[in-house]
Amino acid sequence: MIVTGAASGMGAATARLFAEHGARLTLFDMNEAALKEVADATGGTPVAINLAEGPQVKAAVDAAAKAMGGLDGIVNAAGILRLKPIEDISFEEQDMLLRVNVGGVANMVRAALPHLQASGNATIVNFASYGAYRPGTGLSIYGATKAGVIAMAKSLINDIGPAVRINTICPGVIQTPMNQPRIDSGHLSKERMEGINQLGRYGQATEVAEAALFLTGPESSFMSNAVLEVSGGQLN
Repeated sequence: MIVTGAASGMGAATARLFAEHGARLTLFDMNEAALKEVADATGGTPVAINLAEGPQVKAAVDAAAKAMGGLDGIVNAAGILRLKPIEDISFEEQDMLLRVNVGGVANMVRAALPHLQASGNATIVNFASYGAYRPGTGLSIYGATKAGVIAMAKSLINDIGPAVRINTICPGVIQTPMNQPRIDSGHLSKERMEGINQLGRYGQATEVAEAALFLTGPESSFMSNAVLEVSGGQLN
């Protein structure tokens, strides 16, 4: 199993949960120091990598599959956020959002697919966002990238064949390092959460990880091309 974005947040929680269930892991992230900590805790192999660089991703996935004796699943949890009105986002930031959030997923699927198909019973789990449906202020480009992740899976289902299941998770407001500045600023205060989702609280990274585990296991064996919201019943 390869987990991307494994150095922190939902990716790290996914890696830890999968390790508890006996998965053999290779962990991808750009944050080498934080990734090593997660790798040490999970027994996974850390790979510091920029997912926007397609040839680099292919080489890393091929090496991981060889080292693990095959590859039966990937969890694409990596992503970046820029919270700015579109007129304030630089061309460089816009390009990076697209290259990481959409291109990174595409690069991973492209590189992993031959190995997944060879395994005969494999899974792809992509992390999108509730922001793909209703992105808030300053999230137009980010929301577009996450909608792209959903659309990609909807099309890929025609190409990947019955040997690989693909599903997408759309988290709501999850208490992660990426969201912490918005929480600390009051933009996503605890009081505001009552109007944001039905449960009136932040989600936890472990709750999203549980959904990823479900979508890779036999309990979801007849699920493919599904979009699963983990949002606390998002209201707006």
